Order: sequence, then C-alpha cells, then structure tokens
Amino acid sequence: MKPECGEAPRGLEALLKPGGLVLFGEMHGTEEVPRFVGDVACHASVQGLAVRVGLEIPSEEQGPLDAFLAADDAQKSQADLLLRPFWMRDVQDGRSSKAMLQLLSRLRELRRSGAKLTVVAFDVAKSADRDGEMAKNLLAALSKGAEDLTLVLAGNLHVRLEKGTPWDANYTPMGWHLAQAKLPVTSLNNSYTGGSAWVCMGQNAVCSAYPMKGKDKGERPFVEHAASVENGYHGVFHVGAITASLPAVESKQGAGINVQAVSLRAQGDAAYDSKQFAQCAKHFADAARVDSSMAASDAYNEACCHSLAKDSDAAITALQRAAKHGYSNWQHVRRDEDLTPLRADARWAPLMAQVRANLMAAAPPGTNAELYGLYLDDQDDRQDESKIDWAVVGPRDVKRLARARQLLEEGKVQSAKDYFHAALLFHHGKDVADFQRAHTLLLKAVELDPKDGLARWLTAAAEDRLLTQQCKPQRYGTQREQVNGKWRLVPVDPSVSDEERAKWGVPPLKKLQTEVEAANATPP
Repeated sequence: MKPECGEAPRGLEALLKPGGLVLFGEMHGTEEVPRFVGDVACHASVQGLAVRVGLEIPSEEQGPLDAFLAADDAQKSQADLLLRPFWMRDVQDGRSSKAMLQLLSRLRELRRSGAKLTVVAFDVAKSADRDGEMAKNLLAALSKGAEDLTLVLAGNLHVRLEKGTPWDANYTPMGWHLAQAKLPVTSLNNSYTGGSAWVCMGQNAVCSAYPMKGKDKGERPFVEHAASVENGYHGVFHVGAITASLPAVESKQGAGINVQAVSLRAQGDAAYDSKQFAQCAKHFADAARVDSSMAASDAYNEACCHSLAKDSDAAITALQRAAKHGYSNWQHVRRDEDLTPLRADARWAPLMAQVRANLMAAAPPGTNAELYGLYLDDQDDRQDESKIDWAVVGPRDVKRLARARQLLEEGKVQSAKDYFHAALLFHHGKDVADFQRAHTLLLKAVELDPKDGLARWLTAAAEDRLLTQQCKPQRYGTQREQVNGKWRLVPVDPSVSDEERAKWGVPPLKKLQTEVEAANATPP
C-alpha cells in the first residue's frame, strides 16, 4: 500500500535528491520534530528514493534496531527494544522519547510498505571527541549507498557546519566534520512558535517538561534554506507549536507531569511577551484547571495578565485565588510592576496580609514566628539597595536588633533558621560587636543545619565584614567597596585558597574579580 505522508512542507522538494545529506538539528524532547522527519522520509520514499535515516542513538543499539525494523510481531519486537539500556537510562533525554519510538515504528511501517529504507544509530557512548566519532560512524554508513538520500536527526549543536560556540571556541561539531568530507550536506536548525519540550537542565540534569519560547512563523511546517551558511546552518525547518514528548519507558522523572498544562503555560508566556494580555490570562486560567499542582502560580500569572489588560476586578479575583492556594512570595508581589494598578484598591491590603501569612506558615517547624517577621521586614527594606532611605530604615534596624537581643536573652532562639534570622539582623548592625555576634550566630546555624548553603555563605560574608571593619584583609572576598566611582574588592588574604572558599559556598577569587569588573562595565 502507498503510505500516507500528509501534506508536504513548503520548500521540502529541493531536499529530496539522490545522494543528498540533510542534517536536521533539534532540541530533543518534542512530538513535532520526529514526526517532521518521519514525514520527510515518507515523501522521499513515495518518490522512489532509497532513504537512510540517521538517529542520535548509540551504535551499540544497531542490532536491536534492525531486529525491530524487520520483525513481523510489532508488539513483541517493541517490548524487546524498550528493554535495551538506551531506553532504560536513569536520565532519559528526548532521544528516548515516545515520539522517537513512534518515529521508529513509522519507519518500520514504511519498510513493510515496500520502501527501501535503513536506519543508522551513530552516537557513541563515551569519547573525548564525540562529534568526530559520530561523523565517522555516519561516513561509514554513507559509503554503503552513495545514491541514498540520508536524513540525520541530532541535537542542533551537533549539526552545525562551523566550529565554535559562544561558550566554547574550540567546539568542533559533527556537521563540520561531515562538511570536510566534501559531501553535498545541508544543515537546518529547528524553528518553532513556542510550546513545551522534555529537556534535561542544570548540572544535575533535571529532566522534565519545560515551557519553551519561539518565534511566531505560523503553524504550518516549512523548510527555508539558502546555498550559503549563516550562523552554522543553511536555514531552518519550521514545525509550528511544539509539545513535550515524555520518555517512552515510564520513569520517575515523567511521573505526574501534565504536558497539557506545561504547553498552556508556554502559550501564556508567549501571549504575555506579545502583549496579548486577555489571551495570556485565559491560558494561565486553563492551565490551573487542568493541573492543580501549580494553581497558586498559575492564578498569580493570570492576575498579572488581567491587571495589564486593565481588568482590575478579574485581577483581584485571580490574586485572591492565588492566596487561597498558598501563594507566598510576599516581597515579589508587593513590587511587581504588573500589579501597580491594583495597589490603590481597598482589597489590596488584606490580600498582602494573606500572602505574608502564607509565607510565615511555610517556615520550617520550630521557627520563631516573631523573629522570622523581623527578618522579612529587614529584607523588605533592602529590596532595592540603590533606593534605601537610611533616615527611615536606620531607626527600623535599631528596633529590630534590640528585639532580637531580647529574644536571644529569653532563650527563644533555638532552631537553625532562628539563628540565621537573628544573625542577619546583627549583620546589619552598626559596630564590630554586632558583626562578631552575627558570625557567632551563623556558626551555630551551620552547626545545626550543615546543608543550608545560604547560611554557609553568609557565615563567610559576616567574617569578611568583621575583618574589614577592623581594617584587616578579608578572608573570602565577599566584600567590595567603591573608590573614585569604581568598584573593587576589599583587600583579600592571599593565603586563603579557593578550596576553602568552596567550603563556604563562595566562588573562586578569579570569578569574584570578574564580577567586580562586570559591575564597573555596567552603566549605573
């Protein structure tokens, strides 16, 4: 049977040539990109082309992939495939998503319909030159059929045709290696209007469905490319709105994630950016309806959009709903410029009282509520240091510090958080004795809770401040000063190592100096 390929994306025809090599660079973890590549393979096969599809899957999986593509029993062959290590990894990025499995199933069906189609797994597990090794694997496959149209799906950095990135000038991508082989290569980067994707972020590779922003180029897929290379690519392939595709094998990472809600929030962000505030409010309200786990933040964002749309009643109602669901970012809500039109409303003050009560209720068990309140007021007064009116804040500091002393004398400071809150008030004191007391209290806070990174950093900062007030070199480098209008680090004890800084959560000295230089380069 002739396969059903759907409507051909605009601009695709120019890519469907015998012997062509097309690199599709993606952000892993969407439903739409693997589907797009499947469409391209389908249209090429219908035209009678022999097609080779290269996938960023370890080459060790080639045998099981071939068995899956050739098997008669689709259900059993898929079950066997998903037991392979690649699909069972602890950290599953989008290369092992449901959409990628669906792509493989579609390629299998194309083969069964008579298409001359092969799949190449070209990734390498561990290598000092991963991109170079991936290119070698692809070149070996290309040598087995020079007339085949080869479609390669890989991360968009890998398919770049130029060396270097803004963060690594020495990076040499797979696409560059392939171009050196004098092949008729075309490299395309992914384009989308926004939505969500299954992405692994941060040093700990936290994988989840995240909202993604894009550029509004319409919802219909298309290919747009030129003969010359610009920014590493010949052009783009556009897929419209994107939707996160979760791992094909259920894992703890994917448990409980509401992809529809993630997509709605992404649409809300996009509407906010384009100043379509009524639509923005609707998206966040819809997200709250389909996913109650983030009802507080969704309602807050809805309120911001209503406020910007000049619908104060709807904004107040949404804020009340946010407070009811536990919204607690008291300092932020009181300064959020999106909500400026609401602050004269009689309902505003009770709302702020509820948000602050939510914040107080979220404190760890055993926290002294009064001391925590003093700490919040101290931080609130310092929200924007460039605008502090010391004639007002100074007397407040004196009163807060006096009450903290009384609470200490009465034995009402007991938990790690209590010691931290009291220490911060002393840290903002006026004399060396206050700074010494702050350091002592922080050492106690760290003793009670060694995992509190903020307490550890502030302990170092308190010691530095104490030393600088005594006209001694600081140990860690947390203190800076202005001289002739320029920032500089207060002199630092050269005997203190970066390893010692790291113990207290302080960056290396070189990074601290870079931050000072950046502060001087930023206009006031």
